[in-house]
Amino acid sequence: MNARQSRARYRRNWGISPRTRYQLGQCAELAAAIRAAPLPPEIGRRLVDAALARGTIANTTIEVSPPIDDHVAPAMAGRSQPDGPEARALEVTNLTHATIALLDEVAAGEFRTVDADLLRRVHAMVGDGLRERPPATPGRFRTGSAGGPYSAPRADEVAGLVDGVFA
Repeated sequence: MNARQSRARYRRNWGISPRTRYQLGQCAELAAAIRAAPLPPEIGRRLVDAALARGTIANTTIEVSPPIDDHVAPAMAGRSQPDGPEARALEVTNLTHATIALLDEVAAGEFRTVDADLLRRVHAMVGDGLRERPPATPGRFRTGSAGGPYSAPRADEVAGLVDGVFA
């Protein structure tokens, strides 16, 4: 049996159960109640900063070793992190700036549909200036093979699979 036949095939095969729909409705109502709650601006800013920091840590931990928490607050403030690894600091800074840019667009009413183009745009922002990952071209789907502790789809399947997620 050749390797191509034994590879897992990726296809969209999911649905939303009635229980999940109910829980999503509960989440929507809770979010609306939280948005409507009066909050002093300083506390609101601290909550947004904490959410950005935790989101940045979670996102930069997906593929690589966890970032040093000390990188996140300076990145959010627009300061460099001279004591940390340069690539890690740049990745944290880029991710924070991309998140803030998207939040600013939403606040200005410029929100677009979440689709493959937005995904590529965010990837370009996060990968800007990162030279230590030659197989990745920021803003483009990969064209080569991917490996790791997981099974990845073939490069020629990626664009179609991503489009399928947003269909």
